[in-house]
Amino acid sequence: VNETAPGDITSQIIEPLIATETSGAAEHEVFPPTPASGAACDLPGDMNSDGMVNGLDIQGFVDCLVYGSSPNPDVVCACGDFDDPPNGVDTNDIAPFVDALLGGSP
Repeated sequence: VNETAPGDITSQIIEPLIATETSGAAEHEVFPPTPASGAACDLPGDMNSDGMVNGLDIQGFVDCLVYGSSPNPDVVCACGDFDDPPNGVDTNDIAPFVDALLGGSP
């Protein structure tokens, strides 16, 4: 993200899964190139491993869907993969994730 004038911010993707954000002289990575934890999933849909499927899991699911990983080290992408056999979080996992989020059966 580059600020060319006060309030004017732009983004630049420099490699897959890596984005930089610049504000003034500071620059930092927004999404790391390393995948999120490969840990097993205890509760499908519980992306942040807090023992509940709720609104706090949405950002982790979106990160795993779009980027294949999350900058949050607590996010377990396997919890967003509802397919059998598992193949990573993809568009086929959206409806089951929403069902789990709303309290239905995945």
